[in-house]
Amino acid sequence: MQRRGRAWGVIGVIVGVLIALVVSGALVAPAQADTAVSISGSGCAGGTTFCFVPAQSTVANGATVTWTNQSTAPHTVTRCTPAACNGTDAGSGTDASFTSGNVAASNGATFSHAFNGAGAYNYYCQIHGYAVMHGTVTVQSAVSASTTTTTATASAPTTVASSAANPPPPAAAVSGNVSFTG
Repeated sequence: MQRRGRAWGVIGVIVGVLIALVVSGALVAPAQADTAVSISGSGCAGGTTFCFVPAQSTVANGATVTWTNQSTAPHTVTRCTPAACNGTDAGSGTDASFTSGNVAASNGATFSHAFNGAGAYNYYCQIHGYAVMHGTVTVQSAVSASTTTTTATASAPTTVASSAANPPPPAAAVSGNVSFTG
């Protein structure tokens, strides 16, 4: 019977360690890698001369998107307004710093932006127009491990009949520290 009590104690320790790791953020999935968008001068849908590939990207909050020019023409990555984008608005994204960036005419030139605010960001190329070049970056909400508090207690099963020769097994209490009594 005492072995069973120790087994419950070990299980309690494991549960406590796992809870501590989750709450501390040590077991949180790593941040999403940065995302690349190419500015292409060929093979675009609808037969347009230029396009953003992919046109839709989904990233984690705080991730960086890098647009790389694969053509020999200059481009911009500019947040939409209804007037400039045939009625399409800027989107629901809350990052006010995403406005416009220039991508030089040279092949391999880049523009990068780190998105800090969940929602959709509609953009276009100001030089070539929305009808030719547009895209959307969707930024997912961040889930913070520090906003969640978890409490767990593990205790050994109790035995109804006990005697001085066969005392009940010790109970394990888990709350950051483990102690055995008995």
